[in-house]
Amino acid sequence: MFTYHLFLRGPWGFHLIPQFAEAHNNLGIACGSKGITEKTSQHFQLALRVKPEFADAHHNLGVTYLNVALVEEALAHFQKVLSIEPHSVNIHLSIASAYSIKGWIGKAERHRRKAMDLPQR
Repeated sequence: MFTYHLFLRGPWGFHLIPQFAEAHNNLGIACGSKGITEKTSQHFQLALRVKPEFADAHHNLGVTYLNVALVEEALAHFQKVLSIEPHSVNIHLSIASAYSIKGWIGKAERHRRKAMDLPQR
């Protein structure tokens, strides 16, 4: 059995090992649930620095940006997820939400329909 150590103990307590993208993604989610937006996006960005093709971190960062009305930034991350996971129902719904905010109703509807046509996982 393998044990993964995500934290190092130092003179000032425990510190996250920066190479664990999944840990940063999880910390971003935790910070987001507590409303700590600046730390939320920082952890997702750190996850992406370690693992640039990490679809979940791109999606989570996009949602974080969408929540603070940074729609263009959100769309850039959503498009990256779409290139990695083109059959993700969630990403099509997220893109539809972003397009709706921008007032691009036709594009939003196309992504909503695409999400409805995909098999649920």
